[in-house]
Amino acid sequence: DPCSEVYPGKAPFDQKNTKMVSDFLTQHKDKLVLYVTYHSYSQLFLTPLGYTLDLPPNHEHHKKVGAAVVGAIKKRSGVVYTAQQSAGLYPASGDSADWAHDVLKKTDSYTFELRPDPSSRYGFKLPADQIKGTAEENVDALLALIANIDYNNNTRFNFEV
Repeated sequence: DPCSEVYPGKAPFDQKNTKMVSDFLTQHKDKLVLYVTYHSYSQLFLTPLGYTLDLPPNHEHHKKVGAAVVGAIKKRSGVVYTAQQSAGLYPASGDSADWAHDVLKKTDSYTFELRPDPSSRYGFKLPADQIKGTAEENVDALLALIANIDYNNNTRFNFEV
């Protein structure tokens, strides 16, 4: 149903904007060490994979990164996010994080589901008084993520949140 909030399109990269992003990322994949996408809502940090409940070979690394990310958010604001495999939310094929993980071969490919929590009455309409806090906690989360990237034995960033 093209009117659905979760309509996947007719084919991969059938929209100009997604085609431009895929072309850019493919062209620069050798420079890319991290892929992140932001969505709302549910207060989740989603790790690969989304199309299957089978664990990827780098699942232990993803668990470590997830713990660092949700820890940074809680430290900043006290807000609780949950780190989990993307398919644990609901199995879905064709998401960009899985494409970056599987096709571009990027170990560190994640999705943030921002505030509010799933039981909130606000859903996709985050109250204005929560926007700044959401941004601040997610800057700390991104720094924690960067500090834990799998650089394949290359130089790591050395900083703490």
